[in-house]
Amino acid sequence: MKNALFMFLLAASTACHAQATARFPKDVVTFMERRDACDYFRGEVANVDDRKRLEDIIRKANSLCRGTDKQLAKLRKKYAENAAVTGGLKQYDDAINAPARN
Repeated sequence: MKNALFMFLLAASTACHAQATARFPKDVVTFMERRDACDYFRGEVANVDDRKRLEDIIRKANSLCRGTDKQLAKLRKKYAENAAVTGGLKQYDDAINAPARN
């Protein structure tokens, strides 16, 4: 059931983005879909009381979110001259990943 919900949300997000991002390059659309799913699970962490479900959400968030800070920076640099893309990427936070431990 939990995986079905995740797949439904991902499909719904993808459908919404299909219209909104039709003018964006594929790498940007792929990033947006992944980051939106990441952000969804980041928001769910605070709303869960069940420890097993919380662990599942954290695992999914970590999987989806890992590396997106660097990917966002690269896309912003790559498409710096494309106003539509830079406008679309403006909605995303620059740094959501935990810094590396030394």
